Amino acid sequence: MKIKSMFLINIKPLAILLIVSFFLSSCNSSPNLDALPLLNGYWEIASVETDKGKEIEYKFNETVDYFELTAKNGMRTKVKPKLDGTFIKTNDAEGFTAKMQDDKLTLIYKTTWDTWSETILYLNDSKLVTQNDQGIRYTYNRFKGYLDNVETN
Repeated sequence: MKIKSMFLINIKPLAILLIVSFFLSSCNSSPNLDALPLLNGYWEIASVETDKGKEIEYKFNETVDYFELTAKNGMRTKVKPKLDGTFIKTNDAEGFTAKMQDDKLTLIYKTTWDTWSETILYLNDSKLVTQNDQGIRYTYNRFKGYLDNVETN
């Protein structure tokens, strides 16, 4: 009986440690500056969620966003994909600077007319989620082309 109770007493701290470790490892942490290279390339909007929780899904996009970064500075340009895999560049381009603000990766845009920021909530090689100053959340998927579903470069 003593051996059994000693075993249970010793296993409890281990079980608690494993549960806490699992919980902490499963939590999503915000991207940091090391994740910035993943932002390079073509992204199409998948959905928008308003600050009141209303979600709008996009099934087709005439334009996609092209991000190009050098270090912490970049450009975001709207481009129109063509069926042959090429793009038509629009005049809609915005420069930005990436920096950590309040432990969150933030893109700070500046044009002649305005300055605003977007926080990157999630970023991997196929998905991007941002949130603007008004609390509107944008979800993007890496653009794969219209016909062949192969990522464009």
